[in-house]
Amino acid sequence: MKIRPLGEHEHPFEHGVILLGDHADTVEAEAWPIHLDAIRHEELDAVAGDFDIVIPADHLTKAPLLKAGTRAAYLVHELDALERLRVLEEAGELKGPILFAPTPVARLELHRLARPTLKAARPIPLGKALETVDIAEEKGGPGICASLKQTILGKKALYELGEGAALDFGVVDEDDWRKP
Repeated sequence: MKIRPLGEHEHPFEHGVILLGDHADTVEAEAWPIHLDAIRHEELDAVAGDFDIVIPADHLTKAPLLKAGTRAAYLVHELDALERLRVLEEAGELKGPILFAPTPVARLELHRLARPTLKAARPIPLGKALETVDIAEEKGGPGICASLKQTILGKKALYELGEGAALDFGVVDEDDWRKP
C-alpha cells in the first residue's frame, strides 16, 4: 500500500480515509492491512480548519443530515468505527472524508494484523520433529512471529496439529526432556 502525504496546496479529499499522524506514521502505516488514501502530518486543529465541521464519529451508526454544501469530516479513533464508517461511505451515505487518528490500542491491533506468524502447513502428528515443509506463514495469526521459524525447526509437536493450526511454544517441545 502506498500512502501519499497530502500536499500543502492540495484540497482535502471529498471522500476516503486520511490518517492523522507524524512522519513516522507514514512508514509504520505502510504495513497496516487497511487502505488509507492519504496522511496529514498536522495536529487535528490544523486539519479541522479545512472543514466546516469535524464530527466525532466513533459511535456514529448512520450519516448525519447536513446542509447542502457543508464540508464535513468524520473523526474516528477505533478500528470498528473506521469499518462502520467505511460501510456508510461505500453505500454513498457519508459525505466527506474519514479522519483516522488511531488510539494506541488500535495501533497495536493494526501491528498485530500485519505481523507475519507461523502455522502448520499440513497436518502434523504428535511427536513429529518440525521440518520446513511443515511450517507456513500467515499475516495476523495467533502463532509466533515468523522471524522465530528457525527456533522451532527440529522441535517435536506436543500435540497432533491440523493444517492451519497456530504454531507457538505451547505446541512444540522447547527442550527434549524425555532424553535420559
